[in-house]
Amino acid sequence: MRSMLNHGGIARLIQEKDRPILMYLQDVQCNLHNPGFGFDLVFAFEKNDYFKNLTLTKSFVLTRQNVIEKCDGTIIEWKDGKDVTQKKIKKK
Repeated sequence: MRSMLNHGGIARLIQEKDRPILMYLQDVQCNLHNPGFGFDLVFAFEKNDYFKNLTLTKSFVLTRQNVIEKCDGTIIEWKDGKDVTQKKIKKK
Protein backbone atom coordinates (compact mmCIF):
# COMPACT_ATOMS: atom_id res chain seq x y z
CA MET A 1 0.00 0.00 0.00
CA ARG A 2 2.87 2.34 0.73
CA SER A 3 3.94 2.36 -2.92
CA MET A 4 0.38 3.26 -3.98
CA LEU A 5 0.29 6.18 -1.54
CA ASN A 6 3.67 7.40 -2.82
CA HIS A 7 2.41 7.51 -6.42
CA GLY A 8 0.76 10.89 -7.02
CA GLY A 9 -1.76 9.65 -9.59
CA ILE A 10 -2.87 6.66 -7.56
CA ALA A 11 -2.71 8.27 -4.09
CA ARG A 12 -5.40 10.82 -4.89
CA LEU A 13 -7.79 8.00 -5.87
CA ILE A 14 -7.44 6.20 -2.54
CA GLN A 15 -10.12 7.29 -0.11
CA GLU A 16 -9.85 7.03 3.66
CA LYS A 17 -12.33 4.14 3.72
CA ASP A 18 -10.06 2.20 1.29
CA ARG A 19 -6.96 2.28 3.48
CA PRO A 20 -7.89 -0.45 5.99
CA ILE A 21 -8.81 -2.78 3.11
CA LEU A 22 -5.59 -2.09 1.23
CA MET A 23 -3.62 -3.15 4.31
CA TYR A 24 -4.58 -6.72 3.31
CA LEU A 25 -3.29 -6.35 -0.28
CA GLN A 26 -0.42 -8.75 -0.91
CA ASP A 27 0.31 -8.47 -4.62
CA VAL A 28 -0.77 -6.81 -7.87
CA GLN A 29 -0.09 -8.41 -11.26
CA CYS A 30 -0.68 -7.13 -14.78
CA ASN A 31 -1.39 -9.84 -17.36
CA LEU A 32 -1.36 -8.68 -20.98
CA HIS A 33 -3.91 -10.08 -23.41
CA ASN A 34 -2.31 -11.87 -26.32
CA PRO A 35 -3.31 -11.11 -28.99
CA GLY A 36 -4.67 -7.64 -28.48
CA PHE A 37 -4.04 -4.54 -26.44
CA GLY A 38 -6.06 -5.47 -23.36
CA PHE A 39 -4.84 -6.45 -19.94
CA ASP A 40 -6.00 -7.83 -16.59
CA LEU A 41 -5.06 -6.39 -13.22
CA VAL A 42 -5.08 -9.09 -10.54
CA PHE A 43 -5.16 -8.00 -6.90
CA ALA A 44 -4.27 -10.72 -4.36
CA PHE A 45 -5.44 -10.21 -0.78
CA GLU A 46 -4.85 -12.14 2.40
CA LYS A 47 -7.88 -13.33 4.34
CA ASN A 48 -9.61 -10.24 5.73
CA ASP A 49 -12.64 -8.88 7.58
CA TYR A 50 -14.12 -7.10 4.55
CA PHE A 51 -14.75 -9.61 1.76
CA LYS A 52 -14.55 -13.34 1.05
CA ASN A 53 -12.61 -13.12 -2.23
CA LEU A 54 -8.86 -13.60 -2.01
CA THR A 55 -8.34 -12.42 -5.59
CA LEU A 56 -10.03 -9.52 -7.40
CA THR A 57 -9.52 -9.06 -11.14
CA LYS A 58 -10.25 -6.06 -13.36
CA SER A 59 -10.12 -6.81 -17.10
CA PHE A 60 -9.67 -4.07 -19.68
CA VAL A 61 -10.55 -4.77 -23.33
CA LEU A 62 -8.91 -2.35 -25.75
CA THR A 63 -9.79 -2.06 -29.45
CA ARG A 64 -6.46 -0.37 -30.12
CA GLN A 65 -3.70 1.11 -28.02
CA ASN A 66 -5.03 3.50 -25.30
CA VAL A 67 -8.70 3.03 -26.31
CA ILE A 68 -10.69 1.09 -23.70
CA GLU A 69 -13.77 -0.56 -25.21
CA LYS A 70 -15.01 -2.17 -22.00
CA CYS A 71 -13.89 -3.34 -18.60
CA ASP A 72 -15.18 -6.02 -16.27
CA GLY A 73 -14.35 -6.80 -12.69
CA THR A 74 -14.80 -9.51 -10.12
CA ILE A 75 -18.00 -9.22 -8.11
CA ILE A 76 -16.89 -8.58 -4.54
CA GLU A 77 -18.43 -10.90 -1.97
CA TRP A 78 -18.68 -8.45 0.94
CA LYS A 79 -19.04 -9.80 4.44
CA ASP A 80 -22.12 -8.66 6.39
CA GLY A 81 -21.96 -4.97 7.22
CA LYS A 82 -18.50 -4.48 5.66
CA ASP A 83 -19.41 -3.12 2.19
CA VAL A 84 -17.65 0.27 2.11
CA THR A 85 -19.45 1.20 -1.12
CA GLN A 86 -22.80 1.43 0.70
CA LYS A 87 -23.69 4.48 2.76
CA LYS A 88 -24.99 3.79 6.21
CA ILE A 89 -28.17 5.73 6.98
CA LYS A 90 -29.28 6.15 10.55
CA LYS A 91 -33.03 6.14 11.09
CA LYS A 92 -34.47 8.59 13.56
